[in-house]
Amino acid sequence: MAALALTVEELIEKLAPDLQGLLDARKVGRQTQADLAKSGVDSIAMLSAVAVNGEGLEKVAKDMLGIDVAGGGGDEQIKFAQLYLAWQAASKRVKVQDEMDAEASAQKEPKPVPPQELMALRQKFEAEFYKLKDAEVPSKASMEDLFEQIDLGEFRPMALRHFGSRADNEEAEVGNLHVAKSGQVKIRKSRVETSAPVTLEDFRAKVILMANHYLFARFRYPNKQLLQKINPFTFLDYLGYLTGKHVAQMETQTVDGVTLHRPSVKLLVNYEYQMRKEVVAWQRN
Repeated sequence: MAALALTVEELIEKLAPDLQGLLDARKVGRQTQADLAKSGVDSIAMLSAVAVNGEGLEKVAKDMLGIDVAGGGGDEQIKFAQLYLAWQAASKRVKVQDEMDAEASAQKEPKPVPPQELMALRQKFEAEFYKLKDAEVPSKASMEDLFEQIDLGEFRPMALRHFGSRADNEEAEVGNLHVAKSGQVKIRKSRVETSAPVTLEDFRAKVILMANHYLFARFRYPNKQLLQKINPFTFLDYLGYLTGKHVAQMETQTVDGVTLHRPSVKLLVNYEYQMRKEVVAWQRN
């Protein structure tokens, strides 16, 4: 039995979040977006690479997308103009990103991620799962840190305090001034450093924030099998275990039933870190 053809919206879902955001911003039609995805133009880099000039893009538009500027009417010209603006913006963005990546590599820092891409990832998350508060939205710096680990294929265990939120940005993303190759004065950011949880509620919130980092990564890397296996329930089960009778609620008692000891939040934080450390070690092997 032949597979059913994908709908326009299903094809658009295949576009990288930052590309989809760019196409929407330039008012590129949904059918054109779907045709781009169907043709394999699913990222900003691919869009910028399909042509080296306007004439080349005109040929691509006709052969690949069915947009005939010369033979069509005003509607076709509008469609091409929207596509041209998106291609122009994509080309500029790739050039700037390449320069930023080169500088980040020279400074041994994580590659910067455009704010538009993080916004698009948040929109995808909220469309599939639930609305996020700012305190539940991963910070730009800690997402860049995680993305670099995924790009290099080298996960490392991160303490809960190294997962920052959007609400933490101003306080946690600190750094020192340095002069870039371009001559501009920039801030070299350090790893995000937030306060360690001190209450059980703090701990719950930080584990959920950590989970959202990996769930954002799930949308950015649709071909990473390990990430595609996770969802919010994966982490809710994990959190339930950590805060339940086997860990946080575990008590030592006298023979008379008097509670002598219950794990502190500090011990709980350390235990959680050691568990993820073991998972990272397993993943590397």
